[in-house]
Amino acid sequence: MGSTNLDNLWVLGLASKYKSLTSQNAILVFGSFLMAWLALALCYWAYPGGPAWGRYLWKRSKKSKAIPGPRGFPVIGSLNLMVNLAHHKLAAAAEWCGAKRLMAFSVGETRFIVTSDPNVAKEILNSSVFADRPVKESAYGLMFHRAIGFAPYGVYWRTLRRIAATHMFCPKQINATEGQRSEIATQMVSMIACNPGDFPVRDILKRASLSNMMCSVFGQNYNLATFSTETQELSQLVSEGYDILGKLNWSDHLPWLAGFDLQKIKSRCSTLVPRVNQFVNRIIQEHKEAQTSDQRNHDFVDVLLSLDGPDKLSDKDMIAVLWEMIFRGTDTVAVLIEWILARMVLHPDIQSKVHEELDRVVGRSRAFKESDIQSMVYLQAIVKEVLRVHPPGPLLSWARLAIEDTTVDGYHVPAGTTAMVNMWSITRDPQVWSDPQEFMPERFVSKSKEDADFSVLGSDLRLAPFGSGRRTCPGKNLGLTTATFWVGTLLHEFEWVKSDHTPVDLSEVLKLSCEMENPLTVKANPRRTLVSLGISSSFLSPLNALHGDIGILSPYAAAVLFSKSDNTEELLRLIPCICTKDVYLVSLTSIQEQCFSLPVCDMNVHLPLERELCPFDLTSITSTTTQMVFGDTVTIALMAARNLTRDEYSTNHLVGSDRQVSYFQGQTVSKWVGGNWSPDEITAEQIEQELMRQVVDGKDRKVTFDDFPYYLRLCGGSRLWVSVPVGFEVGCRVGLGGW
Repeated sequence: MGSTNLDNLWVLGLASKYKSLTSQNAILVFGSFLMAWLALALCYWAYPGGPAWGRYLWKRSKKSKAIPGPRGFPVIGSLNLMVNLAHHKLAAAAEWCGAKRLMAFSVGETRFIVTSDPNVAKEILNSSVFADRPVKESAYGLMFHRAIGFAPYGVYWRTLRRIAATHMFCPKQINATEGQRSEIATQMVSMIACNPGDFPVRDILKRASLSNMMCSVFGQNYNLATFSTETQELSQLVSEGYDILGKLNWSDHLPWLAGFDLQKIKSRCSTLVPRVNQFVNRIIQEHKEAQTSDQRNHDFVDVLLSLDGPDKLSDKDMIAVLWEMIFRGTDTVAVLIEWILARMVLHPDIQSKVHEELDRVVGRSRAFKESDIQSMVYLQAIVKEVLRVHPPGPLLSWARLAIEDTTVDGYHVPAGTTAMVNMWSITRDPQVWSDPQEFMPERFVSKSKEDADFSVLGSDLRLAPFGSGRRTCPGKNLGLTTATFWVGTLLHEFEWVKSDHTPVDLSEVLKLSCEMENPLTVKANPRRTLVSLGISSSFLSPLNALHGDIGILSPYAAAVLFSKSDNTEELLRLIPCICTKDVYLVSLTSIQEQCFSLPVCDMNVHLPLERELCPFDLTSITSTTTQMVFGDTVTIALMAARNLTRDEYSTNHLVGSDRQVSYFQGQTVSKWVGGNWSPDEITAEQIEQELMRQVVDGKDRKVTFDDFPYYLRLCGGSRLWVSVPVGFEVGCRVGLGGW
């Protein structure tokens, strides 16, 4: 800006030579000024890279090799390249100019360089010279110059970075919030299960992402199904901020337009910021009051309030940091998951492979957990492949500002130049990736250890969606963990198929993140227990529930307790926790001692038991079989209540003819027909005869008390297991479903 003012001092000098300006002289002077200005603009424009680069090279006494690049237009330069799908346009321009390694271009008075080469990208992003970010007028207006993303490189920025790495995004903090992510995943599953037909998935994903950030940052828990006033207000603030920051602000590059505020960015910022201050400051004050009563939630607000000494932040700086956390963490996860689900719908063969992996690693008797992610090689490969094909931040999150003169790829780059990496172009370069246009998760699951262990966290610039170097995203581990866990949960619970009316459209729109231009509309078919009837449900072990898995329960669900007696210790310990979840509680027992069934449950089903068929009246053979029969009865009732047709039922079953039963599969069925079984060989009579044989066998055999546990393990437990609408097993179980 200063150099531009000096350039124009000659205008004042020339005007001072005129002692009096008549109208004729005024026209002559104005015409002279205009002609001189146009001549100078054309001179600047003639240089490679356009007017901003031409202005610098014109004045530079020491001549150097010019960086190749498009000239664009006089004055505005290549402004047209930075609107709409900028990453597409810049990739095409680099190809046309033969400047994929390094290309120069101008946007108004701003000098840019951009690379589509991973080696040059590493040179830029890992250099201490490019330690700053160019701060836009909207970023200043939204207070981001005091937050981690846009704060100038220096002591304050290093302090923020240390706080983020040590306290906010450390492994301990991420592990501490696993329960909240599991709870939100359960709520998502419940909401999706309530949509039997086509539905847009974006709104659910954004609600989940916002709720997750509000819980992590502010310690506020909300139900996804009920949009509270506070959640709605924050959603509006974030949406408005995204729209403002995602716009290309002309006055950032043409400073003489700043006073006009043609895009209303300045006025919108001045309206939004007071609302943000009021919202965040109120939560900070609530946390301060809670600290005095020792009721802290250990969220990000509590972390910042607990800092002392040089790390302690003012309330104003805390507002900026917390606002940025909510702002940056809300949309990215939702955008990534929507892209992943779109790809699963378009590639059912790939979805089938990840379903097979889920069934092998997790099974269908329990919910997917974060601890399962390490064993899910193909699931992780899918996430990496989607990040390669659809990087959420292909350009805008990559901008760096040179703080001093430097050399990049052999070219001189002056201080004040903005550098970008076109990650979208790198991930589509056939010299970097084989078959880059094909969606192939297998590229990350090859026998090569290098491919299988490929990291997307910034060490390899062939794919680094979270950045690299000093300005890498501080929350990358949390974001990747959240996205992978939620995707694993959604794929474990549902099969995602095309909408009958709205096809999947992979067209992009580049805002602050690169989103699907048309929101994804799909159908989700449940995969697990009771899913053949279109009811989402989950098995929950009481022991696991006592160690945190109780978080899978969401309000308005039904929790069904299966136990021989209502005096089972595990359930007695679990009942108080279940009662706080606002669920409909049902008990199924054979012996009622009125410990929890009658006083606590909303519904009690008593299945009377005289004695077990076990010779010692110990093994739950009769009681378990009775509960299995009851489960079949409930299944039939549900089929009638949901008006399930034979065709709808058969599409969800391996076997569907009149004389065949589809519940029995796996090792048990294989034993009944001699090993190599096919669905056509299994009939209802065979199953009935086998069940009767096992019961009689258990009654008549002469087994000593000492031998009995081994007999139970070898002859009883494994052979009595069947997969029925609600899981049954010797002992007690909890079934969850929307009955």
